[in-house]
Amino acid sequence: MIKTTLTLSLAFAITPFIAAADDVAAMDGPELIEQYVATQAVDSELAFIELKTFETETPTDEIIKKRFLALTEKTSDGSYDYLIRMVRPTDVEGVSVLTNVDGESIDQYLFLPAQGKPLKLSTAGSGNFLGSDFAYEDLVRETPGNYVYTRMPDGVAQGEICAVVQARPAEDTDSQYAYRNIFLDPTTFEVRKIEFYDDEGDDLPAKELQAYEYESVNIDGKTVRPRFAVMTNLDTGTISVFKVLKSRLNIDIEDQLFEADNLANITPADVDGLLVEIDAIGK
Repeated sequence: MIKTTLTLSLAFAITPFIAAADDVAAMDGPELIEQYVATQAVDSELAFIELKTFETETPTDEIIKKRFLALTEKTSDGSYDYLIRMVRPTDVEGVSVLTNVDGESIDQYLFLPAQGKPLKLSTAGSGNFLGSDFAYEDLVRETPGNYVYTRMPDGVAQGEICAVVQARPAEDTDSQYAYRNIFLDPTTFEVRKIEFYDDEGDDLPAKELQAYEYESVNIDGKTVRPRFAVMTNLDTGTISVFKVLKSRLNIDIEDQLFEADNLANITPADVDGLLVEIDAIGK
């Protein structure tokens, strides 16, 4: 669980880099992604997030809400480790997804309490997270060393002109996508939209992510995430929504929570301690 010595006094509000239009126009793909990655830079984050998946015609009262803790920690080499730990409902409680990033190397593990030990995942072909429209691959932050970035003509997302960067997997990178088109706000460099293409020759994306409400006053605490991340599967018509409810930045989190061999040892008391820290106990 969280260490007793907190560094909340050192937490800071993320202030996006504000760029001039001429500066943005001169940037190539890698430079734009570098600015985007900078907007996501934190020492750690603890967030309480709600997941809903539904078809467009699903009645509201039939939508099942799942809630999970999302832990992020920057490692000594500047990479990140991530842990998702399901909290609600009880039938998925304890299900965990751990991602360890070491430079350009990414290892992902799925832990199911009934099995008692983690299963190492293949990034390119492990299916979707709890039946949602988010693939396990989508749960990983942008890892620049694993992609080739090309500046594309500007595009429109949420009614605004955006800088568009095409991300193609590097030669040794496994991905289920042929490429992604990333739409960046040209002032803050935050992601507004991502189009996911399965095949090289596709005219239309297979999925589309829309990101809304960065720095939302409706989130309890500070976060670098958008309040809403809406993934639409354009092939099936299903929609999955991540909604950040509560979040805290730059607090000390026990390193062992990000170790695959320790996933089975995380207790309900550990989880309750995290929930208490983020004021989400019983939510």
